[in-house]
Amino acid sequence: MLNYYVNTIQGKDGDHLGDHVDKLFRLGQKMELPDGRIFRYCSAGESLIASTLQQSPVVHADYLDEASSTHAIDTNNFTLSTTTQAEAANAFQDGYLTYENADQLGGAAFIDRHGIIASGSPGTANGIIRAGVRWPVAVATAKKINQLKNTWAGIEQCDSPETSTLAGVVNFAIVSGDWGWCQTMGVCSCLVEGTVIAGQEVRAGETTDGSVTAMNYDEAGVADYGPIGRVVEVAASTEFGLIYLTVE
Repeated sequence: MLNYYVNTIQGKDGDHLGDHVDKLFRLGQKMELPDGRIFRYCSAGESLIASTLQQSPVVHADYLDEASSTHAIDTNNFTLSTTTQAEAANAFQDGYLTYENADQLGGAAFIDRHGIIASGSPGTANGIIRAGVRWPVAVATAKKINQLKNTWAGIEQCDSPETSTLAGVVNFAIVSGDWGWCQTMGVCSCLVEGTVIAGQEVRAGETTDGSVTAMNYDEAGVADYGPIGRVVEVAASTEFGLIYLTVE
């Protein structure tokens, strides 16, 4: 596995296809193809269907608003804490560690690695943030800390309507537990719900999981989810059309 990030992999046509039984890159690694399409390296939380919209799993409540341990200024260590949820070592690798309290300056960092989190009240594990990063302020105990997995960790077919951060569209079927590439920008094929119009915006579908549907700014509630692309080629409902994806 490439155990670090390069800024952007300059890929070639076909590099974005395939199911990887072994992890080849860090989660979230960016790849751009010659025609400008952009992909992010992902893991599959369930078996993913090609040409369907994906989202991150809903964040577990045990990962949020936990009490922090003490961290000195200019250090790179931390302690992960979950209320009762057990996690394997590096389950949060390449994810995000954030502080909500104003006096901690809303600090945020990427998680490089951590140990096993045993279930408990709370379960804890020591970890390290990304190399070259240090805490800008000292952190006291009992501050609110959130730990979130990478956006492209364990992605799943998008709910209708969406219930978490959108991850993009997979171009190739990926088996649950395997790895591959998820498209975030550029022309792609995607499942369509309802009537769409060439050149107009689409958003996540509201009745068909993994689909996109026409953006309607006059519709209360669901319209607030926002646009994720524009229609390139019109397909009938429940079929696959071309979308210029703008998740990224």
